[in-house]
Amino acid sequence: MVAQLPQRVLPARLALRQHQHQRLALPVPRQHQQHQQQLQRLLQQQLQRQQQQQQLQLRRPRRQHPQQRQQRPALLVHRQHRRPQHQRQLQQLQQHLQQLRQPPQQQQVQQLQQLGHILQRQLLVVALQQLVTCSTTTTLVASCQSYEVSWNNRCYYLDGSGGACASGYTLGTNAVLTCIATQFVGKTYRSVTSSNCCIWTADTYECYGMSSNCNSAGTFSVGPVVNGAGCANAQNHNSGQLTFCSKV
Repeated sequence: MVAQLPQRVLPARLALRQHQHQRLALPVPRQHQQHQQQLQRLLQQQLQRQQQQQQLQLRRPRRQHPQQRQQRPALLVHRQHRRPQHQRQLQQLQQHLQQLRQPPQQQQVQQLQQLGHILQRQLLVVALQQLVTCSTTTTLVASCQSYEVSWNNRCYYLDGSGGACASGYTLGTNAVLTCIATQFVGKTYRSVTSSNCCIWTADTYECYGMSSNCNSAGTFSVGPVVNGAGCANAQNHNSGQLTFCSKV
């Protein structure tokens, strides 16, 4: 009899526990759900009202205190009064800076320009000497006119013909003129006195000019010179341009 008691009690306890679990899992009543929904709606409405009030406050212009209104025009007048003072100070500073910047003397500028021209001439002479080799290719000597220079079996002359050469002649080059420039001492124009001292050659630029006896009749006391008469890479093509011609 004692051994059979636990078998009868155990099912009853299990039934009680199952009943308790079922009571806990019962759904919430409908009235309680409706009450919760109403509370949520009220909270949402209050939040919306607060947001609307904040937006309205932001849109409304802020009212200034009467003292602030009185101070603002005074500040504007003070700023307008200070502007001309700042402008005057800036003008005074600019004038002071201009006085400190002393202009260079004219003599110094002229000396620098002269030195620059001298250096340019020397550089051109050196460049031409390095590029040109004044070696003849023949031992024959051409028979030329008294106003012409004979070199490498050809005749060369200077004339104020504006880039035109006589029949059987063509424009000579600066390279040849480098080799025979000094030989024009004692020579004369072929037929026409020039009106411009830069020597027109077959090259693009005129690097030689007559520094003396230019545009005047008579014999040349000095031959063509690099940068003579200020002819540095010139391109003067006048009707009476001094022209260097070579026998074809």
